Parts: sequence; structure tokens; C-alpha cells
Amino acid sequence: MNIFVGCSSADAKIETHIRAAEKLADYIVKGGHSLVFGGCEKGLMGQVYSRVLSSRTNKNKIIITIAEAWKDDLKTLTYDEVHLFKTVNERDQKEIDVSDALVYLPGGIGTLEEMIMAIETKRSREHDKPIVIVNQSRFYENFIEMLNEIYDEGYADSSARELYFIADNVEEAIKYLSEMSH
Repeated sequence: MNIFVGCSSADAKIETHIRAAEKLADYIVKGGHSLVFGGCEKGLMGQVYSRVLSSRTNKNKIIITIAEAWKDDLKTLTYDEVHLFKTVNERDQKEIDVSDALVYLPGGIGTLEEMIMAIETKRSREHDKPIVIVNQSRFYENFIEMLNEIYDEGYADSSARELYFIADNVEEAIKYLSEMSH
């Protein structure tokens, strides 16, 4: 299974988030899965990448989808496959296309943008891939409350809640991924 991991490319300081990134990377490697990510060695993204890179087997591939704005990051990365795009939107679509599941750890504006695009394109029936939001240490609590307010106020149909799975921690996300892959 190709698992896209969206998360922070800025330096992560919260230990529970770093441990969550490492546990997800370990799941990817031990499960014989491949990592799909945006190609960065910093932050949680770098944690996942370096952990997969250092312990992967010949079953695990590293697939990078990256916008031209960050192509210099490729110079220091090891990967099996790379997809380079002029725009972030093109890159985001490729992340969805090459992935079997999309997982979002704590992150910033780019992570939120990727997550919203994945949810909206699934809502528009452009794909039917699992989307997992890892609310580690309640990181996405305000975002989840905002989504709930959107549904409660009638700005979006509440059935959209079914488009994604909210995991309270990385262990719950891994359990969900394991169950859906069997």
C-alpha cells in the first residue's frame, strides 16, 4: 500500500508528535508499505522520511511529489520515484493519485491545504481513498470543531463527516489502516 503522509515541514518541538511520526514510519516499513510525501528533511516530514529510509527493505519505496518551488530539496534526498510539478495543486492531485491512503499528522498551512483538498475531492467523488486525520495531543481539535460547526450550521452536508476518519492518536490511525488494508 502507498501511504501518503502529510505533516509539518517545519521543525517539530513536541515530543509526542515526533514519537507519532516515528511510529507511523515504523508501521510503513514493517507493513511493507511505501511512503508518499512532499520531499523534505525537516520537521515531522523529515522524521517520517529518515525513519523509513534508515530501516526500509526492498519492499518499501519512497515516492516524492514536489512542487518546483522546493525542487532544491531533492538534492539531499534518497528516493525511488519523484514527481515534480509546476504548482502545488498539481502536486496535491498526484499525492492522491499515487496513494492508497492519506494520513495527516500535525502540520501547518500546507498540511491543512492538502487535507482540505483530499476531503473535497473525495466529496466530489474524484477518489474514494481513506483519509485519516491524526489528532495527536488534540492538535486538530480546533479544526475539527470548525468542521463540526460548518455541518451544524448547514454550510455543508453532515454526511461529509463520513469522508474521513479522526484518530485520537497514531496508534488508533495505525489500527484503522491495518483493518482497512485486510
